[in-house]
Amino acid sequence: MKTILKTILLSLVSIVSITDTCASHIVGGDATYTFVRHNIDKTMATYEVTFTIYRDEIGIDYEPFATFGVYRLTNNNIWVTDKVVDQIPIRNVQQINETDNPCSLQTTSDIRTQSGVYSFEITLPVIDNYYKIAYQKCCRNHVINNIKDAGLTGAAFDVKISAEAQRIGNSSPRFSSLPPTFICINKPINYNQTGMDPDGNELRYSFCAPYVAGGINNYSPQCCECQNPEVEFCPPPFDQVTYNQGYSSENPIGGSPQVTIDPKTGVITG
Repeated sequence: MKTILKTILLSLVSIVSITDTCASHIVGGDATYTFVRHNIDKTMATYEVTFTIYRDEIGIDYEPFATFGVYRLTNNNIWVTDKVVDQIPIRNVQQINETDNPCSLQTTSDIRTQSGVYSFEITLPVIDNYYKIAYQKCCRNHVINNIKDAGLTGAAFDVKISAEAQRIGNSSPRFSSLPPTFICINKPINYNQTGMDPDGNELRYSFCAPYVAGGINNYSPQCCECQNPEVEFCPPPFDQVTYNQGYSSENPIGGSPQVTIDPKTGVITG
C-alpha cells in the first residue's frame, strides 16, 4: 500500500525583528496516529493520536488543554462531526535546539521555537470511509511573509485514517527529523525530509498548501472564525492559505532555482 506523506514548508523569506506584542504564535504542526488494537471481531479500532505543535516563544503560550474534532466522510463525500475530544493537556514542551543551523549565530536570528505535544487514545468503529482528526487554532506567527495576513490567519492540522488502514490496523507515517528553522538567503539548501512508516509502506512526498481554521473574531456560539473554533460545528473541508504574489504551494519560499522536493526521497533542494 502506498502512503502519501506531505510536507509543508511555510518559511520566512526575510527575517524581521519582533518588537510588538501580538496574539500570533503558531509556526507549524505535525499529526500522527499509531494503531493500538482491534476488538475481538475487528469492528472497533483503537489509536494513539499525537499532535506536535510548534510555536514562536515570543507569542502567546500553548493552550493548557486543547480540543480536537473527529470527523468522518459520508458516502455523499461530505465531512460530518463524529465526536469531540477535549481537555487534552499539553506536555513535553521544550525549546528546539538551533546549534546546527547555519544562520543561528547572526544577530538578526533572535527566533526561539518551542514544540509541545497533545496526545490521546481514541476508539472508533471501523467504517468503509475516511476519518479525519483535526486541531484548529488561531493564529500563525505574524512575521511569516509568504502568505497573506499571516498574523490574522488560523491553522488546521489534521490526519486522515483510511478505510483500509482501519481494517488492517495500520499506523501513519512520521517524519524522521525536524526541518531547519533557519534557511540562509542566497545559499543553496539540500535538506533530507525523509519520513518513516512503521508498517513498511511506500512513501511519496509533495508540498501542499497549509489549511486555515479559526480567526480573530470575538467568540460567539458555534463560531468557526474565532481564536478557538467550536470544532463540533466546524468540520472540513478547510480553506487553504492565500499566498502572496510570487509564492504558491509548489513554490513556497521562492529562490532560483525554485525549491523542490523529490517525490521518492523527500530531499528538498533549491
